Amino acid sequence: MQFQWNRMNDNLLDQKTETNVRHQIRASVRSNFNRWRSAVNVQILDMNNNAAVDTLGYTYTNTVLSTHQALVFGPDTRVRQLGLQYNYQQSDKNMHRSESRSMYHTLNLTGSMKVVERLLLNMSTGLSFRNTPEQGNYTSQVYSLRLSHTAFQNRLNTTLFSSSSMIRDSRMLRLGLNAGYRLTRRNLIRFNLTYNIFRGTREFEEFRTSLNLSHRL
Repeated sequence: MQFQWNRMNDNLLDQKTETNVRHQIRASVRSNFNRWRSAVNVQILDMNNNAAVDTLGYTYTNTVLSTHQALVFGPDTRVRQLGLQYNYQQSDKNMHRSESRSMYHTLNLTGSMKVVERLLLNMSTGLSFRNTPEQGNYTSQVYSLRLSHTAFQNRLNTTLFSSSSMIRDSRMLRLGLNAGYRLTRRNLIRFNLTYNIFRGTREFEEFRTSLNLSHRL
């Protein structure tokens, strides 16, 4: 368990008519119960000043609540890990006689499993809901898959990945391959291949590839 509080202000020499004050609170609780890993965090930021003229005064508060829960099963099991992350953020702003509030909810689910020997699959899915004065209400979705394989006494590492995101009227699909082979203790060759597809206000496809050789002195 951890707790932290900070208070900061300027205008220490009375060089201006108003003083800006900032309060920051951080608290976290972490625990391990056999295979269960748990963490809960709270962050609060409060800012204001004491301006005599209301057009110069302001108040701002930002609150973040987050939790991370995971089940870890071990390297010899088929399912290695399952995780859940949730984040809530709220911002209240009052500046120049104008008030606004923004809210964010984000949920992520993750998983890791061994397909066969030396082949690991990582999966994740995320859902986000946002409400802002500028953009109103909207949601976003993100899905990803990653296959990782090692061979030749871990000298060759290969990763296949795919990710898809949907934000309002925009869609993106990304496919790729990353491979690295250690030629010697000081020489490593890397190959990267990526294919991106964008659909929305702008529609295009993108293909990228690279081959790198690095030498460590």
